Amino acid sequence: LAVERARFYAAELALAFAYLHTHGIIYRDLKPDNIMLDQEGHIRLVDFGISKQLFQEESTGTLAGSPAYIAPEQLNVQNPLYGYAADWWSWGVMLYEMLYGSTPFHDNNVSVMYRNITDADIKYANHFDLDEEAVDLLQHVLVRDPATRLTFAQIQAHPFFASVDWVLLLQKQVPPPYVPMTRDVFDHVAQHFRKMNVNSLDDTPSIGVMSSTSTKESDQQHFDEFSFCYERPDVRDEAYDLMIQVKETFANDARPAISTVLEHQTSEEILDDDNDMDPEVDLVISELSDIPTSEQDEASGDHDDE
Repeated sequence: LAVERARFYAAELALAFAYLHTHGIIYRDLKPDNIMLDQEGHIRLVDFGISKQLFQEESTGTLAGSPAYIAPEQLNVQNPLYGYAADWWSWGVMLYEMLYGSTPFHDNNVSVMYRNITDADIKYANHFDLDEEAVDLLQHVLVRDPATRLTFAQIQAHPFFASVDWVLLLQKQVPPPYVPMTRDVFDHVAQHFRKMNVNSLDDTPSIGVMSSTSTKESDQQHFDEFSFCYERPDVRDEAYDLMIQVKETFANDARPAISTVLEHQTSEEILDDDNDMDPEVDLVISELSDIPTSEQDEASGDHDDE
């Protein structure tokens, strides 16, 4: 996001956290999925399923939240207690993501990502033209010691938010940088399309439309953590190992071979059965027939003697 837009959303999000904390609630699940915009463009925080009520200076030790936004004190095995400061850590991670396009500790392996959260240095790239105030704010919020992490009052007073009028922002008097399209716009969207034969259209890109191949490589990194679905790359390996295990089980089993089980049938009956057989079952039988068994070896030896 542009710095001004990130500043607005981060400020409204900070007000939301401050409100929750003054009412004794720790949120614990900040992530882009739980941040909505209302029809005017203001922040709406949703999904309080793992929020927790804390009384006075009480702390909690339950590991809860989305891995990329979990505070390091939540991963402390010896003393996993944490309080409201954990929310400000996740707020800092969210601000980093808004400014840089990715979370600071991302890794496809969750265990590695947890190690990054507790130990890895945070990289602040300089090619995004961020001002010094933005980097300074992140450096004082993404602090692993919750006792020295910035509080809401300190965040308010930080130079990064010098242009923000917090009173007007709380009253929703500051115009949002983006206003979502209203429903009536979509109700009349059909009038902007002319009737045409879809089959007559070609795939030639229109003038002024940028081809996907012309996208800069530097822009592709913003999609490293994006996916329409959750992929399990290990599923294929598990299925292959299971198939090998089944084959080995049949190979070491003393049951009669497939050919001896069917030898009482006539060739016409076998042909009829094959025609009615499910293709997948037929494939399994074909594979199992290729497995050498002790009975098959003995049978082949008898034929050789004859």
